[in-house]
Amino acid sequence: MNLNLIKYLNQLIKLNYYLKRLILFSTDFIIIYFSIIFAYLLRFDQILLPSNYVMSLFFITYFFSNILFKSYNFSLRFLEFEEYIKTLLKATFLNIIFLFAISYLLFINNFNTLSPGLPRSLTLIQPSISFFLILFFRVSFNLIFNLANKKNIQETSVVIYTFQDISKNTINFLKKEFSFSIEAIFFDKAIDIHYINTIPVVKKEKLNSFIDKKKIKLTLVFINDLAKINDKTLIKLNSINSEIKYINSNFPVHKQIESLRNSNIINVITESKTTTSINKRVLYNKFNQKTFLVTGGGGTIGSEICNQLLRYSPKKIIILDNSEYNLFQVYYNLSNNYFFQEKKIEVDLKLIDIQNENAINQLFSTYEKIDFVFHAAAYKHVSLGEKNKKNFAMNNIKGTYVILKNCIKFNVDNFVNISTDKAVKPSTFMGKTKKFNEIMVKSLLQNQRLNFSSVRFGNVIGSSGSVLTIFQNKILQNQPITIFGKETERYFMLTSEAVELVFGSLNFNLNGNVAVLNIAKPYKIIDIAKKVASFYNLELDLTIKTYKGNKVPVNILPLENYEKESEVLFNEENIISKENDEYILEKVKTIDPEEIREFCDQIENNFKENILDEYL
Repeated sequence: MNLNLIKYLNQLIKLNYYLKRLILFSTDFIIIYFSIIFAYLLRFDQILLPSNYVMSLFFITYFFSNILFKSYNFSLRFLEFEEYIKTLLKATFLNIIFLFAISYLLFINNFNTLSPGLPRSLTLIQPSISFFLILFFRVSFNLIFNLANKKNIQETSVVIYTFQDISKNTINFLKKEFSFSIEAIFFDKAIDIHYINTIPVVKKEKLNSFIDKKKIKLTLVFINDLAKINDKTLIKLNSINSEIKYINSNFPVHKQIESLRNSNIINVITESKTTTSINKRVLYNKFNQKTFLVTGGGGTIGSEICNQLLRYSPKKIIILDNSEYNLFQVYYNLSNNYFFQEKKIEVDLKLIDIQNENAINQLFSTYEKIDFVFHAAAYKHVSLGEKNKKNFAMNNIKGTYVILKNCIKFNVDNFVNISTDKAVKPSTFMGKTKKFNEIMVKSLLQNQRLNFSSVRFGNVIGSSGSVLTIFQNKILQNQPITIFGKETERYFMLTSEAVELVFGSLNFNLNGNVAVLNIAKPYKIIDIAKKVASFYNLELDLTIKTYKGNKVPVNILPLENYEKESEVLFNEENIISKENDEYILEKVKTIDPEEIREFCDQIENNFKENILDEYL
């Protein structure tokens, strides 16, 4: 598709409503003019033009009929073909009646003597020609516009697994509304159909191999009663290497998958969802009917942990967060999850600050046994950390200390501390707090026979406050994009991938050491900005201050002195081993547990800006 044409189309749709209507009326005027010439050519076998008086009748009857039936209320970009054709036919039929009536009046009153006049045959020929020319113009514009934009929207590869019949309308709706490329349909029951709307129907036994071969990103499971799925089928579905969305057939599809709209913008950055080696059947046996505590459960990673845990039918999930809004949001999202609704999984919400020792102790005392703790609660924004060092130290270090002490006291079998690549040779205060946490996990564990570890990875795409979200919002609000450092580079991975590998790290029994997730890819921040702009058919321009045409203004500012141009995921000198190209296991140093206790007291009562430096 010609790039100049794409630019022109996008400039055209940005015009105001009245100017666009004026252009449309002008285009129709030209089309009607040529339809009149062509109609007279067909009727008289030579190019003739009627008088201005007769010519004006064609224009007046056309525009009056179409305005009366509101055919100009249809958007060319989002043209509803069926409805538009019906409306245009009504307007054309009325146009024919008007012209025929006028032709008849001219004839009986002897006003039709001037050649070429208005023969009655032309009252049918001209409106018919204009009908097809107008329809052709509308449909062509719609197709060209959609094809031009489709080039810039990466479709999500999808398969459908269904326990009942699925309508063609549902399939068309998914393809049109959500830019899904539906690769295949799998029926849970045997069915003698090979294609639905040109989409192949594949035997369910080939589900896993098909998903791996085609690199499918999303599986939509249509069912009206999840409780009736036997455990064998449930484990099979949850072990496939794609994201799964369960669709309750009794409720509108649109509302259930609205959250997937953003997947397109995320796919612009990532090439594809990486197929991890995590054996979900093993995880099912490990997690089934167990009790989980997720701290920071309302955040990006914490909420995804909760969401994925539902697949494994846990006994209970305790979600802890210090934000009432985050707790409400995560519970609302989980309540729309089919597993939550049908498997009756118990979810407890705890509005607690992890620094509150009494409240945390009371929480652990309340439950008979907590089997797994995923510690995702942390302040993470670098620039805020530089300006609020004590608060970051209290939350990230003191809070983690409180959680760890209670995990050890109440014999929690499995504890995973969520860390970050900024903890490697940290230059920022936030990174230093996370590095200290890694040391603290190893140091407090000592000789306890518990499976404690830290998991370290880079940025997750689309999280709150991530550059992807910031750039997207700036463009949608017509504001300039700001980038710190033209060569700045960061590691990115999908949230779903990160959480899968966090679960898989439990298999290593790390004894307090770190598992580094090694599948993240480095991206230059400016390249991400370019891809986001391209998604909206726009280009970055470093020379302008405001939006011009399809150009997005960009401000390049120097990095703060505490920021690094690029991050690293691990320390080469501390590597223990590499596993499956997905994990790098890294050894962590230890310090005396009593020193840690005294250090936490010092943070609270005698805080200093460089308090962490002597330990790191």
